[in-house]
Amino acid sequence: MRFYVVWLNQRSTDARHTIDASTLADPRVSQWWDGEAVIGRWLADVDLGGLGYSGIVYDTYYVFGPEAAWADVPGPLAGSGVPVISRGEELLAAIRAQP
Repeated sequence: MRFYVVWLNQRSTDARHTIDASTLADPRVSQWWDGEAVIGRWLADVDLGGLGYSGIVYDTYYVFGPEAAWADVPGPLAGSGVPVISRGEELLAAIRAQP
């Protein structure tokens, strides 16, 4: 199992130097900073998980199973939700459902 976290600059208090990477300190977690929100706009454009309604995707999770592959977009999608903090149980259930 792997986790990819992309931090975006969406609020006035968001800045690369303010991120506490130790919050997600786990060898399975890779973290990146996207100050230009390139991935957030791309995810909105492809409307992955139906979450692109605001023109930018952030504070979101996506879960992919072991059969997932990246073609034009990653898939198949096993779960998604927004905001992450309010969807913890759904996120955990989607992760646990993977073989």
